[in-house]
Amino acid sequence: MDVDMGSIALVAAVYVYVFALIGLAELARRKYSLRSVFTRHVIHLFAGASILVLPLCSEWYYPFMIPLGLGLLVGFALTFARSSFITTSMVDEKEHTIAHAYGPLYYIVSIGVLVLFGWSRQDLVMGAIMIMAWGDGAASTLAPLIKNRHKYPFSERSIEGSTLMFCGGLLGALVALLTFSLLSTPIPLDRTLVTAAVGSLAGTLAETLSIGPLQPFDNFTVPFASFLAMYVL
Repeated sequence: MDVDMGSIALVAAVYVYVFALIGLAELARRKYSLRSVFTRHVIHLFAGASILVLPLCSEWYYPFMIPLGLGLLVGFALTFARSSFITTSMVDEKEHTIAHAYGPLYYIVSIGVLVLFGWSRQDLVMGAIMIMAWGDGAASTLAPLIKNRHKYPFSERSIEGSTLMFCGGLLGALVALLTFSLLSTPIPLDRTLVTAAVGSLAGTLAETLSIGPLQPFDNFTVPFASFLAMYVL
């Protein structure tokens, strides 16, 4: 097996980007005395953008090394090192249940699963992950800032949150598909728009219906539903 040094360099660059993002977010959080969930939101919104380098990797196992390594690190920190930098940066113990506290790990695992099983459809993998990153990230970050939200009768989620989810997801999917078109195989603009809209709608519905026992696991339901909807389309 030949080693692709270009892909290795990309993997290293993504690791540097993710850890720099965590470090800068944590510095800002401490400087301005923000809650630990601030760092978590920053990571959710911006770490997913690293998937945009996917078409530049020659084989699936290169990008898979990223969620594999990060997943092992975060899983160990959350399980055995409750006072670690990673844990205190991303977990708000006062707000989240134990299941919700593992959200960053679900986020990483979902990326790994999609890269592993969706390698032949890199465009959809990129789209699904960006829908999760920007759509779910926008909803969880911005919706709580809106007063008098119109909540659904079956959950604490709201129409305003779903709107933010769809808009953020649509933008994320468009960025992903357009990037894939530039770096790999061109996709017609009309197909790009329809695919992004369908994926974002599916992700929004998945996020809205992730209630009860499923509520902490929207980092699974959103990207998988988005990928499947775009794949069927």
